[in-house]
Amino acid sequence: MTVLIEAKIWALEQRQQADRLADEWGEGTHLVFLTREGNYPSTAVTSRDRWRRITWSAIAEIVASGVSTMRDCEPGVKEPPAHS
Repeated sequence: MTVLIEAKIWALEQRQQADRLADEWGEGTHLVFLTREGNYPSTAVTSRDRWRRITWSAIAEIVASGVSTMRDCEPGVKEPPAHS
């Protein structure tokens, strides 16, 4: 399974970006448009029905939920273990 995530924060879409990505990656690819507002890509004219949208806050909730169910998991920056 292939998932393509097009993540946007402040950047605008390039001309025909969503349709071009959909064409380049083919029908078997799951397309996700990740934005602050959860909007559809404006450049998805022929591929709009293939795109799923999600917000950054939804991603944060998913991660927080997963972390809360894991034992011995403390969010934050960790140093890699020292190798002998």
